[in-house]
Amino acid sequence: MKERSQNDLPDLSFNPKIRSIIRYVAEAILATVGAVVVGELIALLAETMGQKDTPLDGPTFLGPVLVALILGCFVDFRFRHTKSSYWVWVIGLLIFVVSLLDWKESIRAGDWRPIWDNFFSRSGCGDSECLYELTATAPLYSSVTYSLAVLLCHFLRLSRR
Repeated sequence: MKERSQNDLPDLSFNPKIRSIIRYVAEAILATVGAVVVGELIALLAETMGQKDTPLDGPTFLGPVLVALILGCFVDFRFRHTKSSYWVWVIGLLIFVVSLLDWKESIRAGDWRPIWDNFFSRSGCGDSECLYELTATAPLYSSVTYSLAVLLCHFLRLSRR
C-alpha cells in the first residue's frame, strides 16, 4: 500500500472572502435562531418550575436577549470578532420586515393596532397565537443584542490593555 504524502491531501483552506461569508452566516444563525431557541427553552424551564409570566418569554424575550448577550461576548473573547459581527442585526431586521409585510393591508389602512398586538404585545395576538413575536420580534431583539454585545465586549477587551 502506498503511503500518502502531505502533498496528496486536499487543500481545505478557503478564500478569506468565503471564510468571512461562512462566518457571517454562522453568526447570524447563532444570533437569530440559536439564541431564540435556547432562550425560549430557558423560559419554558422556568414556566415548568412554576414561574408564570416571566419576562424571559415574549414580548420582552429577556431569555433570548440574555443568551445573545452571552453568545456575543463569548464569540468576541474566544474567536476575536470580525467586522461582520457588527452586521448580524441586519438578518434579524430582514426577518422582521419580511414578517411585517404580511400585514400590508393593516399598514395601508393605517391600522397599526393589530401589528402592535401581534409583534410587541403580551395579549391580543388574535389568530396568530403570538407566533410573529417568536418568529420575527425575538430574532430581531436577539440579533441586535448579539451585535451590540460583540461591540461592547470588544471595547471592554481593548480597554483592559
